[in-house]
Amino acid sequence: MIRVVLLALLFALVLPAQAQIYRCEKNGTVMFSDVPCGDDGKTVLEPSKPRSTTKNARRRLPFEPDKEVVDACLDAWKPHLNDPRDAFVAEAILYEADGSKYANGKPRHEVFLNARAKNKLGAFVPVRMLCTLDEDGRINKNSVALYQAMQALGVDPMDF
Repeated sequence: MIRVVLLALLFALVLPAQAQIYRCEKNGTVMFSDVPCGDDGKTVLEPSKPRSTTKNARRRLPFEPDKEVVDACLDAWKPHLNDPRDAFVAEAILYEADGSKYANGKPRHEVFLNARAKNKLGAFVPVRMLCTLDEDGRINKNSVALYQAMQALGVDPMDF
């Protein structure tokens, strides 16, 4: 068990460190290096570039979402909680999604809930909930289903 934990820790420390990798051929021998090896070197792997923050960036709005919207977002997520009766919202944030607009040209809005819900052992744990609003200000159930599927796969919807 300790070996598994140490191996996981090693991968966690090694994976984020990325650099260019060059393929070099000298005297018929192929070598890989993190430094250029001259004119015959070819780039094999480039480091991943950070995502653009302009395409789907969110801008926090200076006011809180309506209580009805917060309750509707929480209600949309409740069927996916272990014990939905005791779930509560610790923080509600209204975002405007930059670069994403409704058909009428207005910017798309999202509600982020930093909530708490009971796990299978009865302890309160943090739950991140994201709801997209329709043009008329109601919760878009399809986006909630998408965000729930993303979380089930271990992807945080706030990363997109």
